[in-house]
Amino acid sequence: MAGLACRLHLINPDDVVTGDEDLVRRLAGDKFQGPEFDLFNETLVIYGYAICLAWINSGRMIRECRDRHRPVGDFPRSAVSQDRQDLAIETAVEGSALFRKVALIEGRWSPSGGAALTTYYIGACIHTYPGVFRRWYRHHLAWQRVHGVDVLPEQEVDGPGESIPLKIVLGDVMKSLDEPMYIAMCMVADGYPQIAIARSLGCTPRAVETLLRKGRRRCRESFKRLGGRYE
Repeated sequence: MAGLACRLHLINPDDVVTGDEDLVRRLAGDKFQGPEFDLFNETLVIYGYAICLAWINSGRMIRECRDRHRPVGDFPRSAVSQDRQDLAIETAVEGSALFRKVALIEGRWSPSGGAALTTYYIGACIHTYPGVFRRWYRHHLAWQRVHGVDVLPEQEVDGPGESIPLKIVLGDVMKSLDEPMYIAMCMVADGYPQIAIARSLGCTPRAVETLLRKGRRRCRESFKRLGGRYE
């Protein structure tokens, strides 16, 4: 397995690595489980974490997902570096599970395909990233609901003698909003344009506009209950 560790640190992982076919054949003998596979998988995840974190920080992950027709949004301004690290490790782990199922157990990886095992694995990470990101974003919004959401001044609406922050309105109508609508409204509150919201939700800008229109209508109703007005 020392040879595998060396291969995973090649400068150009797109090169087809001699010995991958023998490695897969040997791991298949144990049905892709057991001590040798565990070490192989652990090495992949370490490698995948480093690649995913670098690509998340640089913005390349968004481009890779878009090129594979799996668009995803960028991080909200309220995210911190630890969020990126958490997302990178979760993507690396989920990517390894998908890689094991598709590339190894189902046998879709082939040395004649021109891709090294590491390249195929990173492809699996890219495939899983949008779902991992959207799940993370839902948890991030839930955390904001508990701890408060920073709202820009123009996102406050005058009530009778004081402003009613959008976060209060969202909290009031939260139970009536479905998940895409709530995410769209929160991303608007975080300053995102509609095209970025569409990428995050995996839909069209027109669909986002529909979600926002329905969400605003419910916000107006909430403002009325709170004694304010919605301009």
